[in-house]
Amino acid sequence: MQIRYPTIWMSVSHASVQASERDDRREARKRERHAERQRLIMQSARSLLVLQGIENFTIAQVAAVASVSKPALYYYFDSKEDLVYALCLDVLVAERNVLERSINEVPSALDALAGLVRSRIDFYLQDRDSFRILHVWGPMLGLQARLEAAREHTLLLGLVARLATRFAAESEQRGVRARAEVAKVPELAWAMSQGILAMIVLGPTRDSDLVRANELRDSACRWLLDSLVR
Repeated sequence: MQIRYPTIWMSVSHASVQASERDDRREARKRERHAERQRLIMQSARSLLVLQGIENFTIAQVAAVASVSKPALYYYFDSKEDLVYALCLDVLVAERNVLERSINEVPSALDALAGLVRSRIDFYLQDRDSFRILHVWGPMLGLQARLEAAREHTLLLGLVARLATRFAAESEQRGVRARAEVAKVPELAWAMSQGILAMIVLGPTRDSDLVRANELRDSACRWLLDSLVR
């Protein structure tokens, strides 16, 4: 027997579906507007930090540059510390993406270690402001512990830990011994890149800086490749 549904029920059901779809689209547009406004606020904050540093950085200035009210800005960020914290997280994500590509695209762990040094230095030399945001202005606001507990930082450390595991496995397979403790080798590569960056990025900007940084970067990579194992 064929069941015939009442026309009125079908109309109400169809109307309900349409209303639900309209609500979904409305919520999607609302999320897009919020995301766009948050991006605008963060871009404005970054521009101010680059222009004048952290000492004179205020929520009122960010709101003025972003053309939003202070209450609207506080809807997204509770304080200037929260705002700088968000900028730091963006830098961590960008750095991890760069390192993952450089590490995954090479055939050996030794090449990956050199790639870590090279890609970190190149990344921050092309964007010195990001280095200052993450390694200078964030810590100046007391954000270091919070950043170290962040998921983005944990993922970055996980990348280094996987590289250590890879290096240990390849060293054992080839029967070679590292001059340094295996687990510490990627940390050593990281520290080398950090030291070179701190020396170049945090000093006065000169035309010779890039040449010097490239020379130090290449020397560090050669040392890793030629002298790390015996």
